[in-house]
Amino acid sequence: MIAPAMPAETGNGLAMRLGVFLEALSRIADVDLAVLPVAGRAVGPSRLADRLGIRTVVIDCNRPDTHFALLSRLKDPQQRLEAFARYGRPRLSAAVSAPVLAELRAMAAEGSYALVHIGRAYLAPAAQPWVGSGTALSLDLDEDDCETSNSIARLNASRGCPQAAAWGRAEARAYDRLIAQVTPWFDRLWVSSPLDKRSCRPAIGRPRKPQWRPTRRRN
Repeated sequence: MIAPAMPAETGNGLAMRLGVFLEALSRIADVDLAVLPVAGRAVGPSRLADRLGIRTVVIDCNRPDTHFALLSRLKDPQQRLEAFARYGRPRLSAAVSAPVLAELRAMAAEGSYALVHIGRAYLAPAAQPWVGSGTALSLDLDEDDCETSNSIARLNASRGCPQAAAWGRAEARAYDRLIAQVTPWFDRLWVSSPLDKRSCRPAIGRPRKPQWRPTRRRN
């Protein structure tokens, strides 16, 4: 399981949702947990992971993708926005850089995984080491990130913040492109409600037909 925050039984909604998936997976397989803490600081060990006997690795994400790091240094706000629009991925996806993927590939080489589950769309590029390997892939979209970004854009526009609104719209387009690109990698997609399912459907590519059954192998 690859998570953007430390899974927990209490706390914020994302940590608790990750905790539900972690506990569910632990009931069908042996689990390794890789935390890429882009959505929350991973402070100390996870009490939930410890209770479940799950090996946990925290991967340093303070090494953004080189392209994103360079565009972030542009001083002119409009030029920075235009460069981000060309970048084509959400800001949080910049955390899945070459060094991070190298660490994940090292994990992939340690054993045979029957399933790799990823929490949240912006971490979907972290599945790259397993794409085409025969390992089943599962992605929790949770909510419609495109609509969330567009709603933030509308809110900023109503508050008279055009630059922030433009960033929100660019982020929404980036999510739309990313989701269409990566969802065909996955055997199973999860969302939090029927409303999100209907909302996400236009952006989703055709997932692979599931071909796996849970086993007691490494998950």
